[in-house]
Amino acid sequence: MVSSYSPVRILAFALVWCFVFSQAGAAADVRLVVRDEQRGARPESQRLLIASGKIRMDRPGAPTSVLLFDQSDNQFIAIDQEQRTFFRLDPKAAEAAATRSADARALAMSRLRERLPSMPQDERDRVLKMIQRMEQSGAEASLPTRYRVRSRRSTIAGFSCQWIDALRGGKRVRQICLADWRKVGLSNQDRATLKAMQHSLSSIVDQVGNTGMFQDNMPDGLPVHIRHFDERGRLSGEQILDSVDTDHLDPSAFEIPEGFEAREKVAVRP
Repeated sequence: MVSSYSPVRILAFALVWCFVFSQAGAAADVRLVVRDEQRGARPESQRLLIASGKIRMDRPGAPTSVLLFDQSDNQFIAIDQEQRTFFRLDPKAAEAAATRSADARALAMSRLRERLPSMPQDERDRVLKMIQRMEQSGAEASLPTRYRVRSRRSTIAGFSCQWIDALRGGKRVRQICLADWRKVGLSNQDRATLKAMQHSLSSIVDQVGNTGMFQDNMPDGLPVHIRHFDERGRLSGEQILDSVDTDHLDPSAFEIPEGFEAREKVAVRP
């Protein structure tokens, strides 16, 4: 039976969290709730919990999948609450899966090109345009991201923030509103934990395509609103910080629930 788990997809879920909060640290126990709005889909609430070198990511109200990260061993644990199972996810294994996926895509593209001469003209033109779009998209994803500070400011979740544009290859790929993380009361302990998780993800991002979320030259600050744009410049989705609180968190939230069964061998479906 092929598992519904996909290490690459599960780690991709963490990318936004790393990007949103890698510029900040965190107080002893922190709960952050972000509203995730994607074009054509119902808005979802996503939650990030941070405490004592550990991170938990899930969707309140529909927690079928939970991702845990522990800085002490630098590994992820994916929990399926519906199936009452879990598995330990080694970033190196996920990186290998991403590499295999990239190789498979390259092979498929090569075979399509070989078949072009035998296709009818209209089909050949359609397939060639698709190949060119995919190749262009891959080339643009590898370009460095640069940032342009704008004069516009907003207030998100009670925090004043300044907008910046993220540009790649002359195109605007994101708009980010940065708040002063010091005013949020965040410290450096959990910042190190978030940085550790970000580092674990960075090699995987290099394999599946750099989205520009891991750029050292981004201006300092806490992104509280991120707007994403597609290749045509249309708004494709956004993440908006809804709330931050520092209530004490139950340590069990960062542990594998009792009675859950380990699934060590998981079929990878990138």
